[in-house]
Parts: sequence; structure tokens; C-alpha cells
Amino acid sequence: MKKIFILFFFVACAATSSLFAQPIFINEVEYSTDDSSTSSDGIGIFGPVGQDLAGYSVQVVSSNGTTLTIIPLTGTIAAGVPITNRGEIWIEIPVLNVTNGNQGVILIAPNGLIQQFVSFGDINETITATVTGVGDVTSEYIGFHDGGKSLQVTGTGCEYADFVASSGNAYVNTQAPSHGNINENQVVDCIDSGASDSAVLPVELVRFSGRASGAHANLEWITAAERNNDFFTVEHSTDGEIFTEIYRTAGKGNAETLQTYTYTDTQAATGANYYRLKQTDFDGTETYFGVIQVKLSAAEGQPQVYPNPARESITVQFSAANAENTVLEIYNIFGEKVARVSVDGYAENVEIDISGLAKGTYFVIGKQDGKLIKQSFIKQ
Repeated sequence: MKKIFILFFFVACAATSSLFAQPIFINEVEYSTDDSSTSSDGIGIFGPVGQDLAGYSVQVVSSNGTTLTIIPLTGTIAAGVPITNRGEIWIEIPVLNVTNGNQGVILIAPNGLIQQFVSFGDINETITATVTGVGDVTSEYIGFHDGGKSLQVTGTGCEYADFVASSGNAYVNTQAPSHGNINENQVVDCIDSGASDSAVLPVELVRFSGRASGAHANLEWITAAERNNDFFTVEHSTDGEIFTEIYRTAGKGNAETLQTYTYTDTQAATGANYYRLKQTDFDGTETYFGVIQVKLSAAEGQPQVYPNPARESITVQFSAANAENTVLEIYNIFGEKVARVSVDGYAENVEIDISGLAKGTYFVIGKQDGKLIKQSFIKQ
């Protein structure tokens, strides 16, 4: 039996999503459509002129997240004539081929942090892979290219976020390969001399990690140094795309010794949980760090909420025990109750209209046979 409820919502919260500033990024991707090891396969890396890539590495993964190879990078980025302060360096990757699926490339900075993780190929899907010292990370899907073409960043800008903002998906699949040159239809507009982008970041992050602990997700991040650091923000997602703020804590301002921060997400969802860390300077400048994933197993007797993410309605599906005279309440990420519904009588599935909610993360909480039931969902 299914019961449908239309709710009156009192308070709603909007989801927020930001792109991180990134002067060094993957500017071009070319891959084979077969298993041949052609020398033309590889990626172009964009960045300030004079940037030494020693210490950077590239991790190539298959569609299921299996690591195919890890390539330590070398070389220095030269000017992309007629541009004087930015350029692209070409990195050959012979194993870069896509057959019946897709692949991914992870650009890893010298401090071990994820600079970028892109996936590409005929199948429109993201990839989750494990990076040593970081944990599970999820890709950004950038599309596929036709034969004889490559995926290239286009538009006008200086950092990765500039190009995304100017063209939606920064990557275009119809460009002729540039292989170390500034891309076709890419306009580089930087107001600096090229050296300032490689300045020391306000926070040197040693690691950002998470692990499951029962129904909770325990997060930890460690910094080696902090400069003008006002505060950190933890953002959460269940799909790896829409993130909302769930925690904020003050930074140390200025510190040159190891600092450890922890946070326990007691409202984590069953299944995959994605977290990313944002750092904010005293002047309001924001820096994003890599995304990690924590998976929680379903507790016995806990209901499931689907679809997730959802647009118009959700269904609360009871498993081990059926719902009878159960009260369900929906809360936003600030702990504010936005809805309440009573399940009068017997029901296996309870469908709830959420069309009146703003976009964001919400929690379904209630009691059944004296036991707490709790699940989260995202309203798109």
C-alpha cells in the first residue's frame, strides 16, 4: 500500500555550489578509440609560464576506478605564443584509450592534493577512484571527442573557473588537437605577469580524509601551515555534484606547525557521501580542496528514500518493518523543521510531495517501534 502526502513547508534552504580557483589544469585531452598505444594520446596542462611540473603526477583510471598507470611529471610550462604569461605543456599517455566506456585522468599536486579529476568517453558518467593519501574522489565528466579531434578548454579566462563560467562546460569536442599550444577558440586573459599564480597558497593541506563509523562519517584534515586563514567550511553531497554547507570552524590565522581538525557528520546518508573542504581568507578569498567519499552501510530496519536526488516527490520505503502510526519530519541542513507528516495506519511505501522545497539537502527523521529512523535526500 502506498500513501501520498502533500506537505506545507515552513522554511527552505537553497543549495550552493562553487568552482575553485585553479591556475594549473588539464587544458586538452586526446585518446584513442581502440587499444593501440598511439603516441598522440595524452593531455595538455595549462599554467603560468615557468611553472615546473616536477612533483606533479597523473593517475589514469578505468571506468570502474581501477588505476591503469601513474606518471610522474617533468618539464616547465613555456609561453603559448603570442601569449607571454601562460602556456600549455603536452604530456604523452600511451595507455589513454576508450573502449566501450570511459576513462579518467587525475592531476595530483606535489602536496598530494587533487588538482583536477576529469572523465571522458562515449558514456556520460562520472568515475570514483582511490588516490593514495586522499581516499576516494569523484570525477567531473567532460564529454567525448570525434575521430581526429580532442577535448579542449575554450572561452576567455585565466583560471579554470573563468573558462567554465564563460562557456558552461569548458571543454569542446570539435577542436583540432593543439598538443602543447593554446587551444583553438581559447582566449587567455590574465592581468598578472604570470608569476603571482604560483605563489604559496594560504593553507598547505597535508591531507583531507574520512571514514565510516557506524551511522556516522568521521572527517579529518591536517594543515602544515596557515596564512591569513579565517575559517574552513565542510560541504556535503550525495551525488558528487550538488554540495551544501554542513559545518564551519575557525582557522588558526597564521601557523607554521601541524594543525588537526575533525568533524563528525551525524546526519550522513546511507550509501555514498561526498565531502569537500573550502578555506576562506580574512579578505574573503576562497580556496577549494579535493572531494572525498565516505560510504555508509544501511542499518537493519532503516527505510530507504528514493529517488535521490529528487525533484517532485520522494518515496520512503520501509524494509524490515512496515510503517504504522509513524510520524516523519523533514529538516533542512540548519536543523530547522520544514515539514511533518503522520502515517496513519499501515503502509509499506510513503510518497511525499517535495515540489514546494527549495534546492538543497534535507533529512527525513522519525520513530518506528521506538527506534529512530533517519535518511537524507537532495532536492534538485
